[in-house]
Amino acid sequence: MKNFVKNTFLGLKYWVWRENQKKADFGNPTFIEDFNNPHYRVSDLNLYSSDMITLKENVQVKEGKLLLHTWYENREFSSWWGTAKKTWSIGYIQYDHPVFPYGIWSVRCKLPGDPDAWPAIWLLRERHPEKETKIDLGNSHGVEDNVLFLPDWTNQRVELNWYVWFDQEVVGFVSGLDKSGRKITVDRPIPGIEGRRIYASPDHITPEVDFMEIMDRKIQHTVHYGYSNQVYRTTEWNVKRGKPNLNKEYEFAVELTKTGYRFYIDRVLTAVLSDPESISDSGAYLIINNAKHEGITQGDNSVFEISEVKFYQKSGD
Repeated sequence: MKNFVKNTFLGLKYWVWRENQKKADFGNPTFIEDFNNPHYRVSDLNLYSSDMITLKENVQVKEGKLLLHTWYENREFSSWWGTAKKTWSIGYIQYDHPVFPYGIWSVRCKLPGDPDAWPAIWLLRERHPEKETKIDLGNSHGVEDNVLFLPDWTNQRVELNWYVWFDQEVVGFVSGLDKSGRKITVDRPIPGIEGRRIYASPDHITPEVDFMEIMDRKIQHTVHYGYSNQVYRTTEWNVKRGKPNLNKEYEFAVELTKTGYRFYIDRVLTAVLSDPESISDSGAYLIINNAKHEGITQGDNSVFEISEVKFYQKSGD
């Protein structure tokens, strides 16, 4: 009874708030994708999580709309990590397009008619070495073309999966680490290192903006951000709409500003994040995903239907 009263109050509060909001005018889009000439990349047989896998046939363009399917597989897949039984295959694309520094990404879509589906739209920034915390390896040569010695001055602070780079170009990643022997192994041969000063850097974790994600059958906005490989923070909002309407088309949008992010549903402002540490000017790309959660072993195919992707260029705030 207590939860019922609380949920009723929150629902009424949100309804009053929503009805008093004015719809935002995004202006004129600089880019519209109707999927006749798609910019997205479809991955196949790539590990997504412990029980789901991506398949090219789960992505379809039909009558000008992008359809992302999930299928109950219950069969074994083989890939680089070995052979394992996978419960669900998923519809998953990486959508690449030039991104302006500030503006609004907007996606019109109809959610899967399946309460167990996990549709999501994520804006990810390109990852790159955190060069301000670089480790100087000097003119370090090893006994092989992918083995480097750790000089005394590094204090052995290099870790696995760090970037190895010189002349502003990444040439590999640390795949092996022998601190007692003061050497590292790089995952590939390093060409042209003679006379070059080589550096190692941790990963610069740039913002991941989840501007639509159905979790626990509620629409959510989430931002993950942090720097190097030591900090990973999340700010999350549960939009007080109750269960998503599976019979209507929504417009989900995120605005990138100089101070943070603004989130919209059907052009109504639903959340704001203002935090200078979450801002990045690195390139970006969209991930659009449809999946089912771990442990679900029955149900029908679900379809996430995307009708349009737009970008509205802004000057910032």
